Amino acid sequence: MKKFTVLFVLIALAELLAVYYSWRFEWLEYITKPLILLSLMGFLVVSTKGISCKFKSIILIALVFSWFGDMFLMIDEKFPVLFIFGLASFLISHLLYIFAFNQNAHPPLDVPLIKKHPWIIFLLIVSGSYIFKTLQPGLGEMVVPVIVYLMAILAMFVFALNRWGKVNRSSFLWIVFGALFFIISDSILAFDKFHEHINNAHLIIMATYMFAQYAIVRGAYLQILETK
Repeated sequence: MKKFTVLFVLIALAELLAVYYSWRFEWLEYITKPLILLSLMGFLVVSTKGISCKFKSIILIALVFSWFGDMFLMIDEKFPVLFIFGLASFLISHLLYIFAFNQNAHPPLDVPLIKKHPWIIFLLIVSGSYIFKTLQPGLGEMVVPVIVYLMAILAMFVFALNRWGKVNRSSFLWIVFGALFFIISDSILAFDKFHEHINNAHLIIMATYMFAQYAIVRGAYLQILETK
């Protein structure tokens, strides 16, 4: 895990360099961005070789759809129609993450943590409503897709929280932080695209996004090891 983390950090730093100095290193992002998810998928496959479980398979498929999302969004400025394809790819990825996290619930869809702490749902509803209300004037025809996407990513966070007490603490925390940083990354992207420009938005989006995916994979890795 340590060796891979070093490798991933190097890829992440190269990606951030390409983003920050895009006027000089735009070509570099066409190399580094695809490597983000490819490296995570490769790590998960190699490090859990010989271990077969539904959770692992779903996580890998989710990463594949995230990779497609990355590819679409990498060139959506040149081909704006690809933004909706990127959104759809990440939506599928979030739904798969939800399905994967729900593998820990017995019975499925069991939500004791949320029942014990309903304020979590209230907080998420308030946060989601604020985000949507702020974005709504600039959404145009994207209102419905954004509502669906917002509900999916918040649900992913709920299902990540619901793993509490059902998996080891390290796996739980990594995936919760991953889901949280996914929300932060996507919120910044949405505010920058549909509300008002944010300085260095792309840099912040990629930094939080890369940590989110790394954290989810690390949490998944720790859980998969327990199935040995």
